[in-house]
Amino acid sequence: MLRVCPAPSGLSRFSLQLKIRAQRSHLLHCFGSHSSAVVELEEQLSRLQREKNDIQSRMEEDQEDLNELMKKHKAAVAQSAQNLNQISDLQAQLEDALKEKQEVQEKMQALQSQLDFQEASMVEKSLVSRQEAKIRELETKLEFERTQVKRLEFALVFIKGREERGVSLE
Repeated sequence: MLRVCPAPSGLSRFSLQLKIRAQRSHLLHCFGSHSSAVVELEEQLSRLQREKNDIQSRMEEDQEDLNELMKKHKAAVAQSAQNLNQISDLQAQLEDALKEKQEVQEKMQALQSQLDFQEASMVEKSLVSRQEAKIRELETKLEFERTQVKRLEFALVFIKGREERGVSLE
C-alpha cells in the first residue's frame, strides 16, 4: 500500500488540487493494470479530500465564531470602561454630597446653638423685663412714699405751727 504524504503547509487549495490530479495521473499510469489498487487509492484520496474540506469548513466557522467573540469582547471592554467612568463620576458626586451634608450639618448645629442662645436670652429678657417692672413699681411706691412723707412733714409743720400759735394765743 502506498503512503500519502501530508501536503506542505502554505500551499493554496488550487495548487493542492493540481498536485492531487498529478499524483492521480501518475498513479494511473504506474498502476494501469492494478485497477483495484487505484480505486482504493482514489477512495482514500476522495475521503482525505472530504476530510480536508470538512476541516477547512470548521476552521472558517471557528474563525467566524472567534471574530464574533472578539467583537463581543471589545464591546464588553468598552462597556466596562464606561461603567468605570460612571462609577468614578458617581463616587465624585457622592463625595460632594457628603461634603455638602457635612456643611449643612455644621450650619444646622450653628443655627441650633444660636436658637438655644436666643431662647435662653428670651427667658433672661423676660426675667429682666419682670424685674424692671418690679423696679418701676417699687420706684413708684418709693415716690409715693416720699410724697406721703413730704405731706406728712408739711402737715406736721402745719400742725406744729398751729400748735405754737395756739399755745402762744393762749
